[in-house]
Amino acid sequence: MATNTIDDGEIALENNDKTEESTSPPKDECNVALSDTPFHLLESRWTFWYTHRPTTFRNSSVNYDSCLKKLGSFGSIEEFWCYYDHMKFPSELPLYSDVHLFKENLKPMWEEEGNRLGGKWILRLKKGLSTRLWELLVLALIGEQFNVGKEICGIVCSIRPQEDLISIWTKTANNQMSKAFESPKLIWWIIIPTCIVHLFLMAHWPYPIPFRYLGLFGDFCYYLISNYRILLCLILWATVIAHLFEAIVARQICLQLNIDQDSTYLWMIQTFILGYPSLSILQGYKRRGLCFTINMSSSSNNQQDKPPAMNLSDAEWKKKLTNKQYRILRQKDTEYPGTGEYDKHFETGIYKCAGCGQELYDSSSKFDSRCGWPAFSSSIDTAVRRHVDADGYREEISCATCNGHLGHVFAGEGLRDANGKIVRERHCVNSASLQFQRGK
Repeated sequence: MATNTIDDGEIALENNDKTEESTSPPKDECNVALSDTPFHLLESRWTFWYTHRPTTFRNSSVNYDSCLKKLGSFGSIEEFWCYYDHMKFPSELPLYSDVHLFKENLKPMWEEEGNRLGGKWILRLKKGLSTRLWELLVLALIGEQFNVGKEICGIVCSIRPQEDLISIWTKTANNQMSKAFESPKLIWWIIIPTCIVHLFLMAHWPYPIPFRYLGLFGDFCYYLISNYRILLCLILWATVIAHLFEAIVARQICLQLNIDQDSTYLWMIQTFILGYPSLSILQGYKRRGLCFTINMSSSSNNQQDKPPAMNLSDAEWKKKLTNKQYRILRQKDTEYPGTGEYDKHFETGIYKCAGCGQELYDSSSKFDSRCGWPAFSSSIDTAVRRHVDADGYREEISCATCNGHLGHVFAGEGLRDANGKIVRERHCVNSASLQFQRGK
């Protein structure tokens, strides 16, 4: 057995010259190199440890303490780099090797007083990923980048056949973060406000929710959402701002008192959950045509009382139109943005109603609004009928001849046409509601 014994501590050290002299620890070299160098001290002193336990060795009765080899201790940036530059990367170490970085006078053993009440977090990595992550973790640890006080005892990188493991040893194991996420705050301050976001979103796109099949309850929900959307928006933003300030205040208190900050993570997460969808919705006002509108045509109100010139039964419309045309023209559905045939269509001609053939828009009024649907600055006189949408919020446009749903009108957006002129209003029309005739 004596002839097969090697110094395991030398395995973790770099062997550039492949000689016995180069396998010795770099302690003397560090002392010479740093004799005239000013030291940049770290907040804590740290120690590198190394263990290597082959399969036969791991199955034997040899004590773990005898496998543990101390590579060196350091308390400054210069000392750290002297040791680290002579250490092999984790990917270069043999299987069943472990590199430990622990605070000085604290061995990587659970029997130690500083580790006895602690626990560890384990990251399981694919082979080849541990080297970079280990280096970043080491630098973050000695640089005191973890804002948890004295909670971290050390870190371990373990080389195994199928994967590599990185473990973070902590001084205590009281599951404070788990308890924080199990608290009632998760329900009251995340789930409920998020539901408000979703209700607010459903008010803009009510069709994915089959309100019409829910009877009186569905009618009540649709009425409630449609008439109180502004109030829901104000509640949403008030909640977001309140939680954001609470997160900032809670973080400052934790920093001043040097206490666990796990609870502040909850507020940051909820602020993101609430804030991101709301920002997306508000940004969608302008990009997707979901903005507050004003009915700018008083004469259009008189058109809605006139019966359509072409009045077919529902069965006749189903026979005349394609499924997509029927769904949009007759059931007032909306096609997905960017999927319409005429969104990026700019030929010269006339756009007609796909239901009855009524001429609706001249190609000269079409411009690229980048909203995902065909956009026109104006319609042909008396061809388009306007009225307030069922949600009491937007202004719907339909064909004056067959009453087919076209889309909506939005004003005051500050958009410009192809000539750079600011358009007074934008007719946002579904491509399926149109058919194009060239050259007129």
